[in-house]
Amino acid sequence: MQQVTKLYHENKSAFNFLLKGSALYLLWQLLYYGFLSPYGNLDPWLTAMVADHSTEIINTYFDSMPYMCLTDGSSGKIVCIDDKVFIGIAHSCNGQVLYPIYCGFLLLIPGSWWKKLAMVIMGSLTIYMANILRVIALLHIQLYYPQYLDISHHYIFTFLVYSIIFMLWLLSLKWLKMK
Repeated sequence: MQQVTKLYHENKSAFNFLLKGSALYLLWQLLYYGFLSPYGNLDPWLTAMVADHSTEIINTYFDSMPYMCLTDGSSGKIVCIDDKVFIGIAHSCNGQVLYPIYCGFLLLIPGSWWKKLAMVIMGSLTIYMANILRVIALLHIQLYYPQYLDISHHYIFTFLVYSIIFMLWLLSLKWLKMK
C-alpha cells in the first residue's frame, strides 16, 4: 500500500488527468447514449453534412469523376452514380466520435478558456474538413482502385485522421504555453 501511495504522490498530476479524463468520457457516453442517440438527430445530421459537402466538392471541382448524387440509406447516406448505388456513408463514418476525443483533451489541460474555445472551434473545423477529404479520397479509391478501399478505409485513413488530431493537440499545448 505504501508503494501505491508513493506512486500516486510522485505522479499526482498524471493520475488526476486520467481520473478527470475517465469521468469526462463517462459523462460523454451518458449524454450521447442517454439523450442524443435515442432521439436520432445528431448522427443523421452530421452524416448528411459530410456526404453533402463531399459530393458537392467532387461534383464542382473534380471533372475527372462522374457526377454523384445522394439518397437516404437505412444507416446513413448512399452515394449514387448514374442512379446506381456506388458506396454508403454510414453514421459511424461521420466523424462524430472524433470531436469529443479532441475537445475532451482540451478541457482537461490548464490554460485560458478563450484560447481553449478558439482551439475547439479551429480544431473541430479542421477535423470536419479532414473527414470530408477522407470521404472524397475513399470515393476516388472506390471508383478507380476498389481493391484498396478496405485497407484505406479501416487503416490508412484512420491513422491519418488520428494523426491530425494528435498534431492539433500538440499545437494546442504549444499555444497554451505548455511543454
